[in-house]
Amino acid sequence: MLAASAALSWSRGRRVASTSGATPSLMLQSPFSLQATLKFGLIFLDLQVAGTLAQRALGRYGFYAVSLAGGLISSASVVASAGSLAAHGAVPVEVAGTGAVLASLTSALVNLPLVLRTCRGQRLAERLAWGIGIVVALGVIGAVAGARGVPMLLGQR
Repeated sequence: MLAASAALSWSRGRRVASTSGATPSLMLQSPFSLQATLKFGLIFLDLQVAGTLAQRALGRYGFYAVSLAGGLISSASVVASAGSLAAHGAVPVEVAGTGAVLASLTSALVNLPLVLRTCRGQRLAERLAWGIGIVVALGVIGAVAGARGVPMLLGQR
């Protein structure tokens, strides 16, 4: 998913730079705030508790359900929670990884309609839909392979 995202960004960026010549300036503000940090921490804590309880009650599928639901709110919190639970042995590493991918896929699918609704150009909307579609498809393939225990390319068994 990361490689596909990087390749799509790089190829689109080169095309835009070669056709327009100038990069538009953006006015950005700091994304860090106490309120955002507290919100992230609260979601993280909730997901830790829910993930652990779901894992105990329903096994990996319970954790996957919590990951999917958490991805609707904050995929970053789900990924952090999954990593923490795996590090403490509450969830197997493979289950945590698959849960993190599921949360990211859910987040991408939820955000796509929001982005498309605010797009001003049809071409931009099509590019976004194709790009996100490719990344989501690769994520689904990875999640299914991970859930089935298919050995990873890195030689892990």
